[in-house]
Amino acid sequence: QKQLDVRLVPEGQVISVADFGDASKRVAIYIDGASVHVGHRLRRDKIIRQRMKQAVPPWTVVEFRANDLGRGAELVEELRELNES
Repeated sequence: QKQLDVRLVPEGQVISVADFGDASKRVAIYIDGASVHVGHRLRRDKIIRQRMKQAVPPWTVVEFRANDLGRGAELVEELRELNES
């Protein structure tokens, strides 16, 4: 799903919006652009993503940089493997 609202508990507060993900599998995928991912935004996102990983049950947080999109087939294969797990 694109633009997935992330909640630590069902019906809870949205703490993040992942670029892609599957709430039923608790997988959130972020594609971070270098221009907006600095300073306080970077610190905030690290804290939020750490909370997601420590939630019960935990979220699987997958992070890519915008330049990773150029890896094409290799990136698609990584995502396919993630979806099968």
